[in-house]
Amino acid sequence: MGGRISTRISRDDPDWIFDHGAPFIQHHDPRFELWVRAWENAGVLQKWKANLMKGKIDALERIDQDIFVGTSKNCTIAEHLAKDLQIHTHTRIKNIRYTPKGWFLRTAEVEFGPFEKLVATLPPTQLKELLPERLHTPIFNVKFQPIHALLMRFEEEFPRSFDAAKIDHPIFSYICRETSKPFRSSKEQWTVHTAPQWSIQHLEE
Repeated sequence: MGGRISTRISRDDPDWIFDHGAPFIQHHDPRFELWVRAWENAGVLQKWKANLMKGKIDALERIDQDIFVGTSKNCTIAEHLAKDLQIHTHTRIKNIRYTPKGWFLRTAEVEFGPFEKLVATLPPTQLKELLPERLHTPIFNVKFQPIHALLMRFEEEFPRSFDAAKIDHPIFSYICRETSKPFRSSKEQWTVHTAPQWSIQHLEE
């Protein structure tokens, strides 16, 4: 659970925790500040005092900005928001329909509904397959760009000049030392994201 703030964990190794989706949360809208402070007060969000940099790998420049991560893992935020909800996981929706009574969601075995509102966070190409044609919108023409996520653990501390970096590189776009985040494992763990154009070329390999 978590969508763009998903975390990859292991049932066999409690230290195997990687925020392989969005690496952190930052905001520029003052209205979102209220949510950030509320999550901080609830203990689900922590300020990450990271040495954050950007640029070419041999000419990195420091970025000064406030960034936040979930306590222990980024999907803690989603878990907090869903704590009072009834969540159905491992359930594939086959069809979505709208009637005057509301929204209905059908699986292969059962139908859920009616619901007053429907919030869909699927990529447009997947959502298009679920909705009737009369509900199609221009958003279905939006093209998503894929990336690959590399999750690495080293036996010894890895030499570095940063905790996270946005990289101007033909293959890599982002590098992060997960260990530097607050309330994380002491194991030397790194997440690397590839550049979208490289991922498009190598997506099916």
